[in-house]
Amino acid sequence: MDNQKFGEFILSLRKEKSWTQLELAEKLNVTDKAVSKWERGVGFPDIKMIEPLAEVFDVSILEIMRSEKMSEQPIPVENATEAITNVMDVVNFQRKIERRNILITITAFATIVMLLFLIDTMQWEGLVMICDGVKFFL
Repeated sequence: MDNQKFGEFILSLRKEKSWTQLELAEKLNVTDKAVSKWERGVGFPDIKMIEPLAEVFDVSILEIMRSEKMSEQPIPVENATEAITNVMDVVNFQRKIERRNILITITAFATIVMLLFLIDTMQWEGLVMICDGVKFFL
């Protein structure tokens, strides 16, 4: 999905309703900063937000995923396939971010445990050496 196109679509839908970013954010239980990021094409809402967005704006999920309004005609198979592909792309992107965040958390926790073990093993002298080493890098 194209974040820029999606952002412009959300912006136009919001303006049609004459809502502020804060009003839209309150309807979706998100922050106005999140709405701002979506509209600027900097971020994309969580996949769980697609259905509430469609409901709030009274458009179909397919229209949200394609970032364009569609006529009331039956949905061609190509459009449905494209929408499903877009959803899968978003899900994969969000999983990648979740994996990165988990890796960062595990690394930080392991570092803290190793530092505590080092300090406990070396007693106060070890703590002084670590502090001196930190001063050297600063």
